[in-house]
Amino acid sequence: MRSMLALLVLVLAMGPAAADPGPRLVPTQDLPADVATLLDSTWHGFLDAAPAHADCIGLVRIELVAEIEGGDAAYVAADRQILIEIPTSPRRFPESVVHELAHHLDVVCGLDDDLRDQLRAAQGVEPGRAWSGSDRWQDQPAEHLAEAVVAVVRGERVLHEDLIALSPLTVSLVQRWLEEG
Repeated sequence: MRSMLALLVLVLAMGPAAADPGPRLVPTQDLPADVATLLDSTWHGFLDAAPAHADCIGLVRIELVAEIEGGDAAYVAADRQILIEIPTSPRRFPESVVHELAHHLDVVCGLDDDLRDQLRAAQGVEPGRAWSGSDRWQDQPAEHLAEAVVAVVRGERVLHEDLIALSPLTVSLVQRWLEEG
């Protein structure tokens, strides 16, 4: 009984920090050292660029898989999990991770309707267009958001630059959202 009381006092003294250890990116499998190092630097670069969202990111899992239907990476919102197809390259991997982390931010931290409307307008997308789940993937505003996050975090985009042109206003709006909320 005394040990249970001591444990309760300890948990209460730690407060909310005991329940929420903050943002974490957790691989679901052992990773080769070079991949783990690249993932770690990508994760910390993402966190540095998105300080306004540190409290809502929480746990994100990442899994390297042999094949993903319809692409080379995916975010599974129900599982808070990023899937990255391997093999990949050291140049492609961080960009794919950041792109999928952007979808995580959108789902978990939330983008308000006003900012979504501003992003649609900045990208020349008609008002009211479905945010995701329709059309070709590169025509979905949620994908434009993810690419803008890549531009802010990485400083450049390589993978989808030819498919999604970003306006300077889009990048500026996303940078402000990442930094200030």
